[in-house]
Order: sequence, then C-alpha cells, then structure tokens
Amino acid sequence: MAYKKRCVLMALVGLWAGPLFAGGDHHHEHGSESSKVGLTVADSEATATIHVNMMDSMRYEFSPEPNFKSGDVVTFVITNKGKMLHEFSIGDEKEQISHRKMMQKMPDMVHEDGNTVSLQPGESKSLTWKFTGDSEVVFACNVPGHFEAGMVHRVTLNHK
Repeated sequence: MAYKKRCVLMALVGLWAGPLFAGGDHHHEHGSESSKVGLTVADSEATATIHVNMMDSMRYEFSPEPNFKSGDVVTFVITNKGKMLHEFSIGDEKEQISHRKMMQKMPDMVHEDGNTVSLQPGESKSLTWKFTGDSEVVFACNVPGHFEAGMVHRVTLNHK
C-alpha cells in the first residue's frame, strides 16, 4: 500500500513540476504596456484615429500620415490586407532590435502585448497609444524577414 501511495505522489509531483520546466526562458514580457516612446491607454482617451494597412509588399499604409507630438493619444486601426501573418509593433530603435532578435528565435510566436499586435490575413485590431518623450518612433513588423524587406516606418515626435 505504501508503495502505491509513493508512486501516486511521485506522479503528481511530476505532473505539477513538468510545466515549470517546459515553459523555457524566452525573455519576453507578455503584457508589457509601455515603451520609451509611450504607453497603451484606454480607447476613450484617444484624440485621433489613424488607419494602418499592412501589405504583403512589406509596407505599411497610414491614413492620414502620422505626425505626433509628445502627449498625443492615437487609436491605430490596423488591418492586415495581405495573405500572410504581419505584426504592428511600436517602440524605439533599440526596442525593435531586441524584439526582432527574439522573433528570429521564435518565429511562430504570436504577440498581443501592449505595444505589439499580430494579425492574420484579413484580420483587423486596434491599439490606442499615448506618445511620450522626444525619441524617434519606429513602427515595425518583426516577423522574420519582414523588417529587412522594408516593413518599417519611422516618425520623429514633434515638440509641443
């Protein structure tokens, strides 16, 4: 009887501990909602809306063209007009490089962080962002190969 209890106990410990080790260490902060160039805020705080189409030509189409000041709150309505997965990520150059390196290691990872959304073909999502600081804002698709093919757009925050 004691042998059976030990076996059951060991099996339960194994079931409990397994997911802890399987999770790995992928250095990615899920749910991160801020960056050096701003942070996510409630949709109700937006003072402007910009539509963004993501194209398989590895370009973003913004309407209207982005022109921001620190403190501006914008809702981006993002639509994947292509036939492949694309990503819309807001950050500074350093943040985008870090994110791109992580994506190269895990190309199948889909993101729904505060500053990044992944969209399947035909899908639309919105992201509301408050711009802060005076850095250059980099919008990028970090799906492997997309940034390198030109799927990036840079905007310098204007002073108020």
